[in-house]
Amino acid sequence: MPPNRVETTAFLTIRQLLVETDMVATLPELISASDPRLTALPISLDLVGARVGITRAAGRRLSPAAEAMTQSLVAIADSVHPRTAQPD
Repeated sequence: MPPNRVETTAFLTIRQLLVETDMVATLPELISASDPRLTALPISLDLVGARVGITRAAGRRLSPAAEAMTQSLVAIADSVHPRTAQPD
């Protein structure tokens, strides 16, 4: 790893660093496609498989709006990649 690397999950920060410096970064394709100041390099990368979850406070009920949003997120995720196990 380069000694002057920046580690962050903030896409806005990464995008600004790319615009203002000579840094390179691995980002979702949509980030560079939506900003004409960025140029995608002709490099193919393997897909990264990662799990995504929802963290909630134990013993606390969600509001109706938060429950509806959670159900929507789960339904959308299932349409993209069906689950093999049900949540607890």
